[in-house]
Amino acid sequence: MNFTSRRAWIAYTGTTLLSACGGGGGNDGGPAVTTLSLTGPGSGLVNVASAGFTVSVSGPVSGDIVVTPGSGGGGGTFAPATVTLTATAPVATFVYTPTTAGSKTIGVTNNQGLANPAGVDYTVTTASSGNPTFTHLASGKGADNATQQSTTSVTLTANRLALLSVVNVINVPNVPTVAGWTLVATHVIGDINRVSIFRRMAAVDSTQTPVISFGGQVQFYNRWSIEQSGASINTGGTNGSGAIVQVKRGGAVGVVQNCLITFDAPFASAAHSTFAAFGGSVASAAPTAGSGFTELARPGVEPFGNRALYVQYKPAADTTADMAWSATYDVWTGIALEIAG
Repeated sequence: MNFTSRRAWIAYTGTTLLSACGGGGGNDGGPAVTTLSLTGPGSGLVNVASAGFTVSVSGPVSGDIVVTPGSGGGGGTFAPATVTLTATAPVATFVYTPTTAGSKTIGVTNNQGLANPAGVDYTVTTASSGNPTFTHLASGKGADNATQQSTTSVTLTANRLALLSVVNVINVPNVPTVAGWTLVATHVIGDINRVSIFRRMAAVDSTQTPVISFGGQVQFYNRWSIEQSGASINTGGTNGSGAIVQVKRGGAVGVVQNCLITFDAPFASAAHSTFAAFGGSVASAAPTAGSGFTELARPGVEPFGNRALYVQYKPAADTTADMAWSATYDVWTGIALEIAG
């Protein structure tokens, strides 16, 4: 190519270099994409609000994105009925209350023409016929200065949840063990007063005498009580594990009289029940069950005397377990359980 002037040659070479470098700074990556995503729980109960579903947006947001959840024809209601995502509020949640059992697909649509995210599979089951109930099987004041404690012969019905509550007292007491039973929780306060709860669910009716072992450690005192659920109980898991949803421990040292344990989260279902075992360290104080709770056992309280174990339950989803002693205690320890039907 012939150039008639130096100016023409400079103009040509400049244009060629810009083309070789990408046309003067254009972006070959293309524009950023705005994307919706949806996450949420995989199961729930009929007529019970689900845990939260979360919808979020990533990428540029130039206007309000109104998102509408749906169940793909599976029925039920959503709260709220719509959520709005913006550049400053790119995440929102909603809950789903199904009215029928079965498999649902929870999805969302939007008003901005964006690609909708994949739906979330949600399995709905029917709640049990009633909140779990408990009956008392046996309880007692264990032998003083014992390293292990035989309870008494009890008959465990197949596919019922049995709970064994134990108080053992000494300076820094060992965690007890019970052959064939699984420890649900243990809690010690003041390095002296320990409460433990064990679970068992037999596959067939069985009669046994549970033996509580304190690992060779001599105890000042021990108290025990055995309770069994009714037929309305979750039989999933191993040895009754499916029936225990939430565990909360509590206690206090000092001049105390009222005992209160508050769970960390709401109950998973209104069809669940509350079970609690409390231990105290002052003799002969009469206990009073919390509001709506039913007393199951009080070994160690009069006529037994001395240190006490008190067991109660409530056939309702109460996120607080409370009781009171008639005298002030220098220490109390407690464990509360959410029980699934």
